[in-house]
Amino acid sequence: MNKHTPGPWKQDTLGRTTVWAPGAGKNAVAVCQGLERDENIANARLIAAAPELYAALRDALDALKTGTAESAAAVLIDAGRAALAKVEGA
Repeated sequence: MNKHTPGPWKQDTLGRTTVWAPGAGKNAVAVCQGLERDENIANARLIAAAPELYAALRDALDALKTGTAESAAAVLIDAGRAALAKVEGA
């Protein structure tokens, strides 16, 4: 896998269509544009949650490999809910 910019990623607070990573300097991870404003904002939320979504899946697969399906499900439910809340703007 290629190296990616480590999270957490944050959505900007002004236009809310740019995603930044602390420590990435002045470089944005993504800029969502060209669509309706609400769709750009929703896309930025989804992109900003990518590191958390990745971690939720990785942790659940690790738990499944070393534990039980129930432990993997518990990890995925907790981490997944937090990531989805970020995607949904909660």
